[in-house]
Amino acid sequence: MISRCPSGEPAGFAEPLRKDPLFRACCKRHRGGSGHRALTECCIAWSSVESDLENTQGAPAMDQVFTLKGQALSAVPHRPMRARISGAQLEDALQKLIADYPQIISGSQIQPGSDDPPRFVLLAREAPIGQWSLDHLLADQFGVLTLVECKLNQNPEARRDVLGQMIEYAAHSRELFAGGGARNLADRYWSRKGSEFAAHAAGLVGETFDEVRFWEAVEDTLSHGRMRLIIAADELRSEVRTSVEYLNREMQNVEVLGLELRCYGDKEDDLVLVPRIIGQTQDTAGRKGGLRPPAWTVERVEEALGSAEEPLLRERVHRIFALAREYGSFRESYGRGPQFLVTNGTGQIFITVYLDGKLYLTLVPERYPGGQEQRDAWAQQLKDLRLLPPELDLSEIQEGKTAARRLHELTADEFERFETALREMHLR
Repeated sequence: MISRCPSGEPAGFAEPLRKDPLFRACCKRHRGGSGHRALTECCIAWSSVESDLENTQGAPAMDQVFTLKGQALSAVPHRPMRARISGAQLEDALQKLIADYPQIISGSQIQPGSDDPPRFVLLAREAPIGQWSLDHLLADQFGVLTLVECKLNQNPEARRDVLGQMIEYAAHSRELFAGGGARNLADRYWSRKGSEFAAHAAGLVGETFDEVRFWEAVEDTLSHGRMRLIIAADELRSEVRTSVEYLNREMQNVEVLGLELRCYGDKEDDLVLVPRIIGQTQDTAGRKGGLRPPAWTVERVEEALGSAEEPLLRERVHRIFALAREYGSFRESYGRGPQFLVTNGTGQIFITVYLDGKLYLTLVPERYPGGQEQRDAWAQQLKDLRLLPPELDLSEIQEGKTAARRLHELTADEFERFETALREMHLR
């Protein structure tokens, strides 16, 4: 027999659950006349939730970590987030660990078996998205934005609100981060810290970090709706795990993952960190390919050119392709459609060529061995060919610009002049 307490709520439930707003709303709905059967069904359902809540009130079930020195086996004690870790406690500790050491997001678990798994760099913290403030905005070396929200197991939001937050993040990301939005956030964040994003990224992503190409990749992945959402916690609740696995399985362009980060050690400055990615399977990882499209290699570009239907377009793209290979300036690209990159005489990428005839022209002076003077001279040639608007103010260009005309829209004389200008760029 189920009884009611004086407040009108069913009696016998523990205090943490009695404070849960969803529980209270459910009781209010059944209060005063919904019938004994409805109240009974309500209580049976919430009894299941209470059992789960009770199981997570104490220390979560942890893996055991051991050290072996000679023949002596010693257990390393678990260190909860409420203890001081990296100078912080609770969610602050978890957030600080991810901000300071984004490599603890295990790329090899996200893309098992990959010879180049995701490696992460922090763009900004506390980025505003809708009514929320995103804990971490990161990106991997392929330009896939990775949005991370931290919620400890003891936080009630770790059960429900965090999933709504992540969906809202995905809905607003293109609007907020495309068109240079992510880059502006990164520049402002690292400037406030007295550093530069490029220098920081090179230390994590690799010495060959190419900033212009990186931001081009960010724009490309955003334009196709590709991103990664990660819920980070000391332990994910079972219902969150189930939801993460479902969303990651069903969403085509977005990876939805969990990160459980567990700490071991009895000293604040001497810890073992054990990350575990939740929600990824070999099948899902293979199907999504780490959100990175396959590289457009020489062989793939040649194959795509062979199937191009318009003769003039095929001939002109092939001539640029052959020129790039002749000077050793062909570089693979990772966009969705057939494309390739062209470098200048010093190996700096300054053109992206698409097999539909479109050109993306990189116009930052740092890309040119002669600096701003050479960039300005090149831009003037492009304006003369009507590939750039004559009124274009180069000082307002942050990275580059898509050409105003496609290769097959140039006259025969204009294309010859463009090809000659490209050759000159490789000889300087």
